[in-house]
Amino acid sequence: MTTITVQIGNLRTALTAIRNHVPGGTAKKNQASRAIALTPDSITHTGPLDVPAEIHITVPLHGHGAPTEPIYVDATAFNKAVTVIAGRGTKKNNTANIVIELDGNTVCLSAPDLNNRTATIDVTEHHHPYTLDTVKVDDEPLIITQAGELAHVWNTTHKSLSTDTTLSVLTMFQVGVVGKQVTFAATDRYRMSLAQPDVKYCTLAENKGISLPSALVKATTHIHADATIKIYANSHLTWFILDDGDGTRVIARASGDRSVSPDSLHRIATSKSHGSAVYPPVSATLDTNEVATFIKELTSVRTSGNVTLYPSATSIHAEVRGNHPVDTIYGEDTLGVDWDNGINGQEGSPVRLHNNYLMDTLSMIATDKVNVVIRDEKSPVLIHEVGGKVQHAIMPIRM
Repeated sequence: MTTITVQIGNLRTALTAIRNHVPGGTAKKNQASRAIALTPDSITHTGPLDVPAEIHITVPLHGHGAPTEPIYVDATAFNKAVTVIAGRGTKKNNTANIVIELDGNTVCLSAPDLNNRTATIDVTEHHHPYTLDTVKVDDEPLIITQAGELAHVWNTTHKSLSTDTTLSVLTMFQVGVVGKQVTFAATDRYRMSLAQPDVKYCTLAENKGISLPSALVKATTHIHADATIKIYANSHLTWFILDDGDGTRVIARASGDRSVSPDSLHRIATSKSHGSAVYPPVSATLDTNEVATFIKELTSVRTSGNVTLYPSATSIHAEVRGNHPVDTIYGEDTLGVDWDNGINGQEGSPVRLHNNYLMDTLSMIATDKVNVVIRDEKSPVLIHEVGGKVQHAIMPIRM
């Protein structure tokens, strides 16, 4: 009989990490479409059953036992069994151990030091058999950085990432070197976010880019911020491995080999060359919470509308308009500002923005101050973190 003993806290961490890493679909669908492999050393997500493997994750458990091969179980059934034994609390009983025993084709779970409960589930034959041939992965890492740096990239840019799977190049992070600075870009064609984390090492040449699976960047949000992250890739840049050096490995596949020039993305988010001759570009540094509250209160009267901004010499006047009819004004307010660049008493160009895009962008700002640049009604509105590492651009709605 094979026996594995693991601490409940470690097991919960592993199950949470696997649940959060599975891409696409609803939580219920994800639970029903994957299996997990148990060994004394790790619990491993083996990939969705109905699609080619896109991501694998291995989390160390530090258990005991000697199975000759992994024990495969249905993820949903296993999660329910652990809940029966350990309860639902995130911290309660975390220091107690769960004993996992394999008896024929049955897996039995118990916690003899905790309670008298037992749970039994069947071994499954339905697991994804694919494994990555790591021999073909380059020995030299592509990128070395801290987990916290990439977690910050995810937290401050991912809402701009496209979810349109027919445009695979937009469902991944575009990573490139611009002026010797590594830049991560997320876009859905209507808005874009650029982050420039501190990267210790990168093999990309200047203005060369790759498409990095977003699953790798998201995975860093579940790793200790101080952990050193190494990202490896195969020679064709179609498979990537994230390794934190402490046993956790995430393997992701790029669903397309196209990439966008990082320099072109950088110009869109930072260029000020599109100023109108009639309405010169205006720039103001604002308190992030103040401008977010201003927009939130204004749009609360019509959450499905759009916001039109009218910059003047001393303020920004804003109106919330409905989509149908567009001339209906549902709310208006004025935010007093001191512009970074004087506009000589002229009014700046009005610009209309998608309400949800504007609020999403403001929610991703990680600094106390934000710089807003309004150019003209056809140019992106630039929103930059002051003293931060992230820049945003929102395409306007034609007025």
